[in-house]
Amino acid sequence: MPSVLASLIALLIYFGIFWAPAEVAAATADSPSEHARAGYLLATRGSHFFGADERAFQHFLAAAEANHEASIMVVANAYLYGHYGLHRNASEARPWLERGKALGIEEAAKSLTSTYHFPKK
Repeated sequence: MPSVLASLIALLIYFGIFWAPAEVAAATADSPSEHARAGYLLATRGSHFFGADERAFQHFLAAAEANHEASIMVVANAYLYGHYGLHRNASEARPWLERGKALGIEEAAKSLTSTYHFPKK
């Protein structure tokens, strides 16, 4: 009986630390920074195990569309490197990198000059 109780307590701790905060953040996200936080929490709680990659990306995308700088880079890098279940697609990343560059994000400007992602013709 003690091992069942210990397992139940461990499960409750798991849900309290990893599951619930991400779900609450995702359900209540309203501002760009809240969407970015929800995306981060969903992505870092083991989303590849729980199938939350797409949900995490949608929160980052909502924040990026509202010019949340960190989320712009998350979205651009997701397209560049195939994160969150996306296929690598530099042409989808380019508009996000250009938006980031226009906002003064140095990393975006550097990525646009990458001959790996954007070979010179």
